[in-house]
Amino acid sequence: TKDLTEDEKKDVLIFASANNVLGTGTVQSYFLTDIVNANNLAGSGDFIKISEEELLNYNPEKLIIAGHDGYISPETVKAGKSCGINWGNVKDLEAIKNDEFICLGYEEWRDTIETPVTLLKMAKLVYPELFEDIDIEKEEKELYMNCYGLTEDQVAGALDAQHYTGQLEEAK
Repeated sequence: TKDLTEDEKKDVLIFASANNVLGTGTVQSYFLTDIVNANNLAGSGDFIKISEEELLNYNPEKLIIAGHDGYISPETVKAGKSCGINWGNVKDLEAIKNDEFICLGYEEWRDTIETPVTLLKMAKLVYPELFEDIDIEKEEKELYMNCYGLTEDQVAGALDAQHYTGQLEEAK
């Protein structure tokens, strides 16, 4: 992506549950802007409080949902459940309507051993045509097996642990 022009760069927003977006002062924004080569719509700052209305005003073409307070699944978002925010109230976001979003696991969004896979996930979301040959599941499995020496069964458990929901609860 290093040779993309400014006009070719995609506009992305990184949502960090429960009601924040990640600004340019975060390592996640660095991953997005300097490595993946996309635009962070949030602008300057780190954890920037955001309302559902403001999120709708951003209307990103691509959305990364980081599991800051706990994992938020794609199924939760698509079902319009209330988890962190009320996803039903923002269902008209271009990124959600067009299925142009990813949900990062509880540790994936941080700068950890999972960062290489997270970068691939971000890059494939933002520029799918450039990364169509990348099999994310295969790469993720290999990372856990090679770095941690895990078996395939242990890898399945480690990946499941990424879906820890933390303190997030669906509204009753």
